[in-house]
Amino acid sequence: MIKKYTFNMAKKVFACECIQVADAYKCLSKAYALNKFFKDDLYYEYAQKCLKIAQDYFPASSPRLIPYQTCLISALQWRSIYAEEFEIKKVNLNDAYNMCVDLIEVNANLFGEKNMSTARFYRLLGSLLYYMERDEDSEKIHKKSLNILDQIIPKSNLHYLLSLSTLGVFYKMIGNLNESIAILLEVTNNLNLDKIQHIIPYCRWIPAVYLNLSECYKMKSSEELAKYYQKQADNIRLSSSSKNQNARYDIMGVELNRLPPSDLNKYIKELMDTN
Repeated sequence: MIKKYTFNMAKKVFACECIQVADAYKCLSKAYALNKFFKDDLYYEYAQKCLKIAQDYFPASSPRLIPYQTCLISALQWRSIYAEEFEIKKVNLNDAYNMCVDLIEVNANLFGEKNMSTARFYRLLGSLLYYMERDEDSEKIHKKSLNILDQIIPKSNLHYLLSLSTLGVFYKMIGNLNESIAILLEVTNNLNLDKIQHIIPYCRWIPAVYLNLSECYKMKSSEELAKYYQKQADNIRLSSSSKNQNARYDIMGVELNRLPPSDLNKYIKELMDTN
């Protein structure tokens, strides 16, 4: 709701397709994807629009384009997963793959191979290769992402653990359960949940680690361990859900204080109508 309001206000205030409007389109696209609103193509259309506007402002080699390009790559990936027609899946995956390869090259030329962004894009590329049924290439790219991160951040860093968990889930998806369990357990052993409680609501991959462990053990017929990690995932999600609601109300309070008085009552009415 707040993202929609921000988008509408950006269009109203700036009255043109400026970078602020492009940012609003980008946020809307991500919001639709995170909430799994895939029945229509709005998340994809918004991602296209945000990049189109940004390209009018920045040259093709500009690092300022990277966030908008990343948004479209993610939208193409989601569209390839949820599309019903095979040709749409294939075309969108190929487009996402080509864009991601180009993005890695541009990013590496600008910032070097050993940096967080390049590692993140390699992780995205690894996921695309899995959906393209190129499992060996996917494994190599995921390991390359981890190798870069291993040289620049501690293994307890959340960015490293996210990439490590992605590799663990990849092994689960291709049926290598023992390797998957070993990696996902390494992730859980390095997660200090008490220390990171305040950011768990924004890291959906953390409870997913425990859920994937549960599924691995279930496939190995280890029911007791499957139930244990399922319970761990449920507890984390329940705890983070409560904290996330508080965070949403905090953000809402800030946004309400910033609203022009003439729009405040309208915004509250719209918010109440949606609840």
